[in-house]
Amino acid sequence: MSNLILKPKEFEHLKEKSSYNYNFYQHKELKYIILENCHEDYNFNEYSLVEQDKKTFLGCSQSIGGDDLGSTSEEIHIDFMLFYT
Repeated sequence: MSNLILKPKEFEHLKEKSSYNYNFYQHKELKYIILENCHEDYNFNEYSLVEQDKKTFLGCSQSIGGDDLGSTSEEIHIDFMLFYT
């Protein structure tokens, strides 16, 4: 069961703040920032809300076929759990 749904088309990629596997996205209307941390070896993305110097864990989603906030997917379903093994 998903606790949070993010819609990629509502976000803008912040290229100047991002680096490989650590991508920042800003909501176009509400201006909040999400950090998407890609764990390629385990096929999942970890999401955090970034406010000034504080990060708040939002959850994780499986990354199958490039499903991330920079994709053309309709929705990203985030579960409030860790996917670490």
